[in-house]
Amino acid sequence: MAILFLSASSVSSHAQTMTFDCDAAENRSASVAIETASPFEVHGSLMLKESRRGDYAPVAGVTIDMDRDNGVFFRVRAPQPDAKFLELEIVSNRSGTRKTMGLGQLPAESAFDFTMTLTEAGNLTVTIDEAHFSATLQAFETARVRAFCSTGEFVFSGLSLAVTE
Repeated sequence: MAILFLSASSVSSHAQTMTFDCDAAENRSASVAIETASPFEVHGSLMLKESRRGDYAPVAGVTIDMDRDNGVFFRVRAPQPDAKFLELEIVSNRSGTRKTMGLGQLPAESAFDFTMTLTEAGNLTVTIDEAHFSATLQAFETARVRAFCSTGEFVFSGLSLAVTE
């Protein structure tokens, strides 16, 4: 597993964007992460470039983790390497209890936009293409936001995180 960890002692309200070519061999993962405080917004675009065969399905997404037992993430998963559609899911983890909710499918050959917004009150809104998800998260001081992939190459473009007011 390859992890590139970016940290900042303070995140400016002016977001810089980056491209993350997340390229992971079969049954391996890669990620880039940053620590942040709430409230914040993370957004970007995600596209499957190449899926690979392995014990695990090709998958990519973005996580918000408050601690080991609490967080939420979205992921797109190719049910098989040559799939025409990616399955879109939201996964929440509250006090160690994990729940997965399917949000539909996205064309495997197209890029899609995503935005995850977290308010100071803990209200989370996730928008992925035309799909929307809302939840209330527990209060936290800092969180780790991580873009990840496994068993394939996915490109995150225009990836940014901004602390909001």
